[in-house]
Amino acid sequence: MKLPEKEKSKGEILMAPRIDYTKVGSGALRAMYGLEKYLAESSVEKPLRELIKLRASQINGCAYCIDMHWKDARAAVVTPSTSTELSATVPTTTRSREE
Repeated sequence: MKLPEKEKSKGEILMAPRIDYTKVGSGALRAMYGLEKYLAESSVEKPLRELIKLRASQINGCAYCIDMHWKDARAAVVTPSTSTELSATVPTTTRSREE
């Protein structure tokens, strides 16, 4: 299946965006931003917030979001072993109760 393309200047071809979230899902986008703002002002620490977003992306199966949230989690000082364990369903002694 060939993805849609659009021409840039001087023969360069760029991939066309799949969806314009600001038009199609503006309500959902506003809700996500509202949730992000609420959590940023809450007592939930940034590393844990990033782990939650990473796990939600894993559950949703969105490779783009998994990559984005994995990078954000690492920047928030989440260790690789912690994020790797997120995909396991067995209890572990290396994560805190919240994680």
